[in-house]
Amino acid sequence: KRENLLSLFDGLSVHPYQPGTIPEKVIRQDAQVKTWIPASDSDKPLVFSEVGYSTGVGRNEVTPELQGAYLQRQYLLSLMLGARVNAFYSMTDTDSIEPCKKIDHCYGFFTRYSNQENPSLKAIATLVTALKGFSFSKRIVQPSDTTYVLEFASADGGKRYAAWDTIGAAPIGVTLPDSQRVEATINPVFVNECLESLGCFKDKIQ
Repeated sequence: KRENLLSLFDGLSVHPYQPGTIPEKVIRQDAQVKTWIPASDSDKPLVFSEVGYSTGVGRNEVTPELQGAYLQRQYLLSLMLGARVNAFYSMTDTDSIEPCKKIDHCYGFFTRYSNQENPSLKAIATLVTALKGFSFSKRIVQPSDTTYVLEFASADGGKRYAAWDTIGAAPIGVTLPDSQRVEATINPVFVNECLESLGCFKDKIQ
């Protein structure tokens, strides 16, 4: 039986690709996968061992800028869902020409031959810098299901927020727990907690 088979493994690895749709669909996919794990093995980790978005020419391809936003959101969602690993595919594009255009060959942080940085590299570097020293705390529910606000906490009690909206037709005003107002778009924004003793400011890292 599948349940008995899963009990023999140290964890469960999945590739939560979402071609042609938004990263947030991974939430439903994650819930389905977790039903496969017996209750007696619920402590075993789930890892996202390969995921990405291609920027080639085709119906399910995305722009380089949207690739960066989607990878940021995918990573943030993996933290929210408790995935132990979130591995992006791939380091470089695999198309034989530049700029990369071939369907399913343009996932990279770098171009194949000239080794130029794609926008997705800066997007992930921004996220890693913003969340360094912080761990996921909770999702703060918003009036709209398309708006996400995640709270992260540091060991010394500091808080940082990541906010975005999945539609992005126009910026969505979001009120954070500290009463700060930020505008959420399809590109996550990272904001420090507003404390009277420290002042309020957005990270100057985007």
